[in-house]
Amino acid sequence: MNKLEEAMGRLNHIEQDIEAMIYAIGDSTRRFTEDELLNMLIGMNQLHKTRYEMMWQEYEVNRNKYDSQYEQAIAQSI
Repeated sequence: MNKLEEAMGRLNHIEQDIEAMIYAIGDSTRRFTEDELLNMLIGMNQLHKTRYEMMWQEYEVNRNKYDSQYEQAIAQSI
């Protein structure tokens, strides 16, 4: 389950990404162009999708392990 928990935790990185965007838009002394801001958002979107996919893949691995162990336990109890 440790890998699944790690994958789930990585989904929270979007919060840090949003904070960086807020800084870029409101607090940075540098004025980012619209293209630069959009590129940041596109990158954030893709990273979040990838993290989400990784989390589901790890979930499936864990579910398959659990299902296999459960089936073995049932077979042994018969």
